[in-house]
Amino acid sequence: MATLPDVRPWVAARESHATAAQRAESMQAIETAAISSPVFGMIEDRFRQIAARCLDYTGPTRSQSVAISSATVGEGKSSVAIGIALAAGQNLGSDVLILEADMQRPQLAVDFGLDSGPGLSEYLSSDIGLESIIQATRIPNVWLLPAGMATPTPGPLIRSKKFDALMKTLHSVYQTIIIDAPPLLTSPDAAAIANQAESLVLVARAGHTHMQDAAKALKAANEVPIRGIVLNGTRVWLPGWLCRLLGVSRFSIE
Repeated sequence: MATLPDVRPWVAARESHATAAQRAESMQAIETAAISSPVFGMIEDRFRQIAARCLDYTGPTRSQSVAISSATVGEGKSSVAIGIALAAGQNLGSDVLILEADMQRPQLAVDFGLDSGPGLSEYLSSDIGLESIIQATRIPNVWLLPAGMATPTPGPLIRSKKFDALMKTLHSVYQTIIIDAPPLLTSPDAAAIANQAESLVLVARAGHTHMQDAAKALKAANEVPIRGIVLNGTRVWLPGWLCRLLGVSRFSIE
């Protein structure tokens, strides 16, 4: 199990009324301030270690994917997905795609200071081209396929043949795919999305996630291999016996 301090302060301002240029400017200012902080270095190092345990860093010849989810909302799964993707982009030296599959709560375009226009929901429900929804981030080798317009009932889109075809296409183009999946206990589609990945990382937040919910989330993941649990918002280790009880391995991070 990996532990992380709270990573949300380093995510961009979320004003929905701001233009793409204003969001990009805000992102740049926040990044400049964050990078100068010793906490940023510690967070960056943690994500580098987590990514190394989630992904194959030995030069894989095939595309690889991992889904990032949580039990409920507010546990930091999207921030962890971003952190793993940035670390992978820096260390793998190949294209990494963040697929925002939580279409009920789209946020990553704003976090990256990008255009929150057409995204996954529009692609699955219309005839727009894939090239019109994938955006390059300011981080080398890291691309974003945002969720697009919020969709209260994304189930039919997720279970469509077009979504399956999309995943095959993405695997043929990108070496690494990080899926920001919906929370496993609040979205009936989360398990179906997680099943599109080779493995799953569960994010829990200290003082927020109930242990029973974490166990239920792991069970809800069905047959998706669990790579580990990231405990967000604390530096304190949970005991090894707890990891064994939940049937997962923990990351060797202090």
